[in-house]
Amino acid sequence: ASPLRFITDELALPTADGRIVCDLLALHGDRPVVIELKPGREKQRLVEQVTTYAALIETNLELFSALYSAILGHPTPLRAPCERWIVWPHRTIAGHDPQEQALAALGIRVVGYEAMNDSFRFHVGRAVAQTRIPPAHDTP
Repeated sequence: ASPLRFITDELALPTADGRIVCDLLALHGDRPVVIELKPGREKQRLVEQVTTYAALIETNLELFSALYSAILGHPTPLRAPCERWIVWPHRTIAGHDPQEQALAALGIRVVGYEAMNDSFRFHVGRAVAQTRIPPAHDTP
């Protein structure tokens, strides 16, 4: 399995509606990864953010490949679709995040976190099938 490599954080890009910001951009093998971090479980907002930013990357894959290449210092061709991850407070029912299945259907991986004294414990949900999904505001 390929490690998840950090690329950059808080990358803001202009859009027709203003701007869009990605909390973390990463690389998993040859796929770009959009990671949204939130202290609350704001599902609708997170789905829209991660899906919209992933679609922006997929539409501009060559430009993002150039960005990743410049940051990593070597050619980094990227392959779509982009992975989508949401990191939010950990909650479980029968050992799984209650939203994991619904988010997996949207191609989004769930990572739950919980504070542990002066550190955090992460609960990484199952890998999901990666497919190109239009941004939330483009769906009927």
